[in-house]
Amino acid sequence: MKKYKFTDLAMIIVFLLFIFSFGAGTLISSDKDTSMVENRKLEQRPDLTLNKMIFGDYFQKFNDYFSDQFMLRNKWIQANSKIEKNVLRKRVVNDIYVAKDGYLLEPITKQKVSPKKATGEVNSFTRKLNQKGVDVYFGLVPHKTIMMQDKLPEYLKSRGDKMSDAVMKGFSDRVHAMDLRSAVKKHMDEENMYFYTDHHWKPKAAYYAYKSIISTMDKKHPEIGQPIPKNKFTWKNSKKPSFGTYAKKTGKAYVENPDRIPVVQPKFEEKPYTICSKGSCDKDFYVKKYLKSDKTFAPRYKAYLGGSLPKVTITNPNQQDRRKLLILKDSYAHPMIQFLARHFKEIHMLDQRHNDINVYKYVKKHNIDDVLFIHNVNTFINKPSVRDFKGKN
Repeated sequence: MKKYKFTDLAMIIVFLLFIFSFGAGTLISSDKDTSMVENRKLEQRPDLTLNKMIFGDYFQKFNDYFSDQFMLRNKWIQANSKIEKNVLRKRVVNDIYVAKDGYLLEPITKQKVSPKKATGEVNSFTRKLNQKGVDVYFGLVPHKTIMMQDKLPEYLKSRGDKMSDAVMKGFSDRVHAMDLRSAVKKHMDEENMYFYTDHHWKPKAAYYAYKSIISTMDKKHPEIGQPIPKNKFTWKNSKKPSFGTYAKKTGKAYVENPDRIPVVQPKFEEKPYTICSKGSCDKDFYVKKYLKSDKTFAPRYKAYLGGSLPKVTITNPNQQDRRKLLILKDSYAHPMIQFLARHFKEIHMLDQRHNDINVYKYVKKHNIDDVLFIHNVNTFINKPSVRDFKGKN
């Protein structure tokens, strides 16, 4: 009996030492600003004041801080992911479905505004720009889940296709609307169309959409030219494995097929482009630090132009007699820009999710000839800021 009690006491002591050690380790270790695994900012240690302790929510904030900064937190997250996969056999993790062939998919279920309202705002925008002699085009990008909806089980419904249909019906004749689902769908039996672990498409799918866009624009403005043949580029995968946005939600344990970031380069010679963002004009179509990083969850999709920047301008010295294009876009546009840029004198890109620019004033100030929207339906419907054209700046 004494031996049994001693064993219990020893276990309690070991447990308390374990908890104390991790707690102390958490408090003395340096705080992290962000979690690359979860792709979000982490809580920082709250300031301690008597007033906050008595009347405020200090203890709740400290609890959130401690939870975010817990020592070896990322390893615990990954360990939990292995338990969910191998013990609990879960196939839906943090709203991400793990398909049998390894693709990670997120059903599109939200609809913050009606497609009629969203397209109505674009119709109004187009009418005003047409009065200034500016043409407007809209490329509706097929979200990954839309193109792979057949991989979802019956119990997971996704509204992406229906939302896309409604959006296409809502545009007026003034908007040169392009349903890029058809451009991509005919090639879905090919490899390297969408990432396994991310919600984005790869440059190959973006290329087929680019062909559709340029062919449409060329009908009204022949000086834009015909799409450049795919065999005029080299297509190579980068060496480092990529674990995208969905892998961060499910954990590495659910990744059966790590991705590689495709890098596309022209075989033909041309003068270098001037690509500017964040006050610097030494940029390139690829930001190599994201391809070279040794971090498991490095945001490698940011290799395309550096990620979702508020504003990017591209000047093409090879096409000085061509038109100026303004692109209003989400991150699906990034792998496509390298193709589009070769048809215009200048490309201006605005991501209205990250700035407050008055698009009407911007068009006038920079003598823009054409405006092209590049959005997937999820962003277009559920991010009101992408339809804010008046801004404040």
